[in-house]
Amino acid sequence: MAFLIIFGIVDIIWNAFGGYGNNLFSVLFSYHADPMKFTLNSFSQAAEAGIMEEMNRYLVIIVLLYALRKNKWQVPVTIFISALFFGLLHFANFGWQKLAPTIAQVTFAFGIGLFFAVVYLYTGKLWLTMLMHFFVDFLIFLQENGDQPGTWNGSTGEWLVAIISVVVPVCIYLWMITGKRKLVMEENSRRILQPVTNNLMY
Repeated sequence: MAFLIIFGIVDIIWNAFGGYGNNLFSVLFSYHADPMKFTLNSFSQAAEAGIMEEMNRYLVIIVLLYALRKNKWQVPVTIFISALFFGLLHFANFGWQKLAPTIAQVTFAFGIGLFFAVVYLYTGKLWLTMLMHFFVDFLIFLQENGDQPGTWNGSTGEWLVAIISVVVPVCIYLWMITGKRKLVMEENSRRILQPVTNNLMY
């Protein structure tokens, strides 16, 4: 759990301030912050995303866990499909921004969706993913032009950010669905599903 929280903090900071440069070292370790200014709008937008999108993830996970309750791959498949669904939801931004940055955003959302689903099923605490999600968006929205449409120029740095945003969460996902970590998620899944199963019995 400590690893997931530490990675979550690092990921939040990297997504808000990192990813600059045109080589792997600079993309990972170069940080820059635009001028920041707190506004009620930046706070409310981030809070809405943190609460509403994580509630959406919760409902998708519940439905998938129940639908796959007799499948031995219930937890891994639930995590993967919920992340894919979360990523595809971001195609709604197409029109507000161009197709290329929208695809990049979908890719990023899929990666972070894997991580958030793992965090939720491993800890059983939805408030934790809400808090992480809030800070991911809030630190971006605080910055000047942080709420503007995304851009995509196809630079080496942008490709590296896109690849890292998927590869690292996929590695964490694959690690978490093995050994005792998987058993913890399976136990939490049964506990999460119990109220739903009990209600459907009556």
